Amino acid sequence: MVLTSTAADVRDGRQLHLNANITEAGKHAAAWRKQQDPLSFLDIGYFMDIGRIAEGATFDAVFLSDWPALAEKPPSKPWQALDPALVRTAVASATEHVGLIGTVSTSFGQPYDVARKFATLDILSGGRAAWNIVTTHGFARTTVRYAVETGITVRESIDRNGGAHRMGVGTPEQIADDIELWFRSRAADGFNLNFDVYPDGLQRFADHVVPELRRRGIFRHEYTESTLRDNLGLPNVDAGEGAPV
Repeated sequence: MVLTSTAADVRDGRQLHLNANITEAGKHAAAWRKQQDPLSFLDIGYFMDIGRIAEGATFDAVFLSDWPALAEKPPSKPWQALDPALVRTAVASATEHVGLIGTVSTSFGQPYDVARKFATLDILSGGRAAWNIVTTHGFARTTVRYAVETGITVRESIDRNGGAHRMGVGTPEQIADDIELWFRSRAADGFNLNFDVYPDGLQRFADHVVPELRRRGIFRHEYTESTLRDNLGLPNVDAGEGAPV
């Protein structure tokens, strides 16, 4: 299904938002086999290059999740072993516009430490930092409750969780059709995109899908603002009298 731009779409000022979800070698379990260097996930230059590609495609942000635990079994693919807070800082130094979103669990992070890390990154990056707030214990309670209600073990419940991610496969035009349908139907304002292999999957999307989205008038051609909040179209927050600016 192809949806064309209309005057109403242009007037309402809505703009699609895209983030790149950096998942070590890529979302596919065998992504590391497609990379020139399977140890790229331990090279900070690898993450900096991903940030540059995302910025060249005028993405709103790059997203780095965290997994503050060891796997029960030895990993069969590259692991998210590096501290994402330090990775985000390196990506910030290699870019000027793209946002830097990171996950930190309130179950493991002390309030002052978490606030200081994100405030520092936000200041040093010129207002490009954002925090994806999660509560690890809350996930654990939900998993246990689901297991009890369905009569399965907690291990089986975790194994059934495929990440709840929606997958899209097709030509650039077909991928753009799908994104546009969700966007114009107001089912989504944007997407946190996973890619099969990094950095190639992101580069192909930047080279072929992004131009198609721009042609349809739903994605920016360039950054018009300097902070992540402004690029997302969010109102500024009054920090109160006496607060630093």
